[in-house]
Amino acid sequence: METSLDEALNCLTQGNLFLEQNKVNGTILFCMVTGSRAYNLDNHTSDTDYLGVYLFDSTEFLSFDNQLPRDSLSTLPDSDEVDTTLFEAKQFAQLLDKGGILSFLFLIFFLLFSC
Repeated sequence: METSLDEALNCLTQGNLFLEQNKVNGTILFCMVTGSRAYNLDNHTSDTDYLGVYLFDSTEFLSFDNQLPRDSLSTLPDSDEVDTTLFEAKQFAQLLDKGGILSFLFLIFFLLFSC
């Protein structure tokens, strides 16, 4: 059984790797394990689900050579081992503003367990 610290490090590592794979220059602001593993309902066939928020690098954002950041990045639904979804900070704030329940719960979870 992994400790909370191990899960947090795995989440950040997976998030940074996911940004690199998608050629996004950004910083993971926070990340958490979701799905069956978050509720201790996983079994030997369960995958690992990560949900996080990243901040796009400002120099990349302001340059003329690059495309604007995508609002969110997700793995393909058929990936077996790890499912990762990352929201860009602006998109996450817009979801919070619209009252998206998942993002609200995500924020509450982050605030409760980061203190």
